[in-house]
Amino acid sequence: MATQTHPLIARLTELPNVGGFYEDSEPVPSCQVIRTAEQILYGSVDAIDRYRCNEADIHPFDGSVLIVWNRDDRMLKLVVPPTGKPFLYHREKGRSQLTRDVSKASFDRLLAWFSGRVAKQAS
Repeated sequence: MATQTHPLIARLTELPNVGGFYEDSEPVPSCQVIRTAEQILYGSVDAIDRYRCNEADIHPFDGSVLIVWNRDDRMLKLVVPPTGKPFLYHREKGRSQLTRDVSKASFDRLLAWFSGRVAKQAS
C-alpha cells in the first residue's frame, strides 16, 4: 500500500516553483531548508492532525521557510532559516514568545496550545 504525503509537507516541495512569491533578488529556500521543514512537520504530523492544524500559510521569505497558523487571537509560526536553527514564534492577545528549542515535544505542545486544548507553558 502506498503512503500519501501529508498535504502540508507536499506544499513545501512546491515552494521553489511558485511564481509571484519572490522579489527579483530574493533567495529561494534551499533544498536543505525545505528538507529541514519537512522533517519537522513529518515528526509532528500526528499532532498536526490530532489538533486539526492542517490549515497553514506556507511561504518563503529571504531564503527561509515560514509556516504560519492563525486562529482567532492565536498565531503560531515555524521559521526555518537558511542559516542557524529553526525556531517557533507564538502570539496570543498581543503577547508573544520565541521558542528556540524546536523539538517534537515543544512543537507538539505548541500545536496543542494553538488548538486551545491545553494552556501554553513557559519555554
